[in-house]
Amino acid sequence: MGRVNSYQFDIILPAPTNLNLDMLEQAE
Repeated sequence: MGRVNSYQFDIILPAPTNLNLDMLEQAE
């Protein structure tokens, strides 16, 4: 599910921000 949210964020936010969010989700 996290990946779905990350994909939607990727459309709204720039790529670097999306990478940071993805790393935070993996850490969680």
